[in-house]
Amino acid sequence: MIMITSKEMRHIKQPIRYVGGEVNQIIKNSNNKTKVALCYPGVYEDGIIDYEMNMIYQNLNMIDNVSCTRCYAPMQDFEELLKRKQIKLYSLENREELINMDYLIFVIDDVLRYTTVLNMIDIAGIKLKKENRDSGSFPKIVIFSTNINNIKLMEPFIDLFYYNKDLYQNINNLAKLFCNGIIVKDYGDMIVPSMKIENYTIILDVGRENKEECLCKIEKGIIKQGIKKVSLTGIDYEKEQSLCELLYYIKTNSDDIRIVPYGIDFSKFSLEAIEFLKHFFEKTTMNFKLELRTIVIKEEKKEFIEKIKKIFNAGWNSINIEFCIGTPGETYEDMDEFFNILEEIINIYSMNKAKDKLNITAKLEDYIPERGEEIASFNKLEIKKKYIQDRKIDDILKIKIQPEEKQLIKTLLSTRRCKSIKCDL
Repeated sequence: MIMITSKEMRHIKQPIRYVGGEVNQIIKNSNNKTKVALCYPGVYEDGIIDYEMNMIYQNLNMIDNVSCTRCYAPMQDFEELLKRKQIKLYSLENREELINMDYLIFVIDDVLRYTTVLNMIDIAGIKLKKENRDSGSFPKIVIFSTNINNIKLMEPFIDLFYYNKDLYQNINNLAKLFCNGIIVKDYGDMIVPSMKIENYTIILDVGRENKEECLCKIEKGIIKQGIKKVSLTGIDYEKEQSLCELLYYIKTNSDDIRIVPYGIDFSKFSLEAIEFLKHFFEKTTMNFKLELRTIVIKEEKKEFIEKIKKIFNAGWNSINIEFCIGTPGETYEDMDEFFNILEEIINIYSMNKAKDKLNITAKLEDYIPERGEEIASFNKLEIKKKYIQDRKIDDILKIKIQPEEKQLIKTLLSTRRCKSIKCDL
């Protein structure tokens, strides 16, 4: 049993993250069972409402010979306490050290979580490289994802990798490790945290989850648990109709629900869809993701400006425009046109005589090449970024440029392949 005193926990921010005891948690006797630890490489508050985590947790525990527990990445203060007391990372339900498990299953939605996975393995006292682990002495390390498919960097550290965009198929395949397969019929109850989480939100990834999954989340979260905020991600213009139907269903079941679009690219949405969305979405930031070479084309620019007018008329006053620079054939005239477009946006807003101050954030990122393309020189890109940064329009405009090191990592981790990388670092 893990021994940490209450006095030691007083110095930990949100200590309840590490004690468990949530409503709907499952505690099974692990004797003569395959012991599985479901690990989320992120903070407790995010993992507790992760749909994939809850689905796997419920369905693996439906298997008689499996005992499935949970573990979340410790924050720095608790990690230091574990190391100081020489305690290995443990599961919430029964305080059993992860090193004593048969399987560790990491549920990942982003390649940038790889480093957290490695850190959790290390804190658990498990040797990082699989070639150094004796068979039977350490648990098998599994990565489960319905989002990422670039696992090359993690091959030296993991034993199994499950990737399928279909969540149900993925869980069925995973269950074959422990039995003859399990048909995912029951969604189970969502885990309800034993702590108060500010702005507790249901996250609907409508780009990857089918309608049945989304409706189930809405029923359990909004109707049964009374959650008042929904964050929509993964929306694309090809699913305009299904998005409208989903929004109508949410509002029908709860009038005072807050619906927030998160990281949604509205650049390809139709004008009619934007007009419809204004009745449902909270007036947070409206996002556009564009390439310089695309937006400066006459017809593209005209359509983009029309959408901006619609957005202003609908009541939005905060816009996030993400521009990719470094596309083949891009010129400095294109970048000058970029500022002409921003000036026109500011003038349009001024003509509306809106009471609230306009906020425009222009985020610049390097263009990630398609297969077979050659990526631009990093030094050349830095010169272009400085050219844009030196231009001043108005205090309304904020220009954010992603750090060179972060952009390099993002490019190298991209699932796409480029012909060659010219790195001048």
